[in-house]
Amino acid sequence: MVNAVVFSADGQLVASASWDRTVRVWETAMGQCRSVLEGHSGVVNAVVFSPDGQLVASASSDRTVRVWEAAKGECRSMLKAQPISHIAFSPNGQILQTNRGDISLPPGLTTALATLHTEEPSCTIEDEWISRYNRTFLWLP
Repeated sequence: MVNAVVFSADGQLVASASWDRTVRVWETAMGQCRSVLEGHSGVVNAVVFSPDGQLVASASSDRTVRVWEAAKGECRSMLKAQPISHIAFSPNGQILQTNRGDISLPPGLTTALATLHTEEPSCTIEDEWISRYNRTFLWLP
């Protein structure tokens, strides 16, 4: 069962958090699974992309937050935390905002966030299509 789904800012990737203790990163264009991120020992409750799409953060009932490199699927950091159900990156990509409080990322991780999108993503829904940045990318039959 999937607990959460999130799009990258550019709409090219989708990440899903699951009861099987994994995060899966999907390519939206072809619908193919790019990588399976394994390491949590409990259900993954929440997942989010960094503003630049280079990192994926996941929160689990195992009381950890893991930060993954989106391109390679490698775990870059494991942070101890309370069980978290909601997670988001701050606009500057240096803090994880959760329903249990903010978590500062280690300095080595924030250097990957050199180019940030500071504007809110522009999504529109027209008929059965979802568009982002004026590009149609998802059809809802």
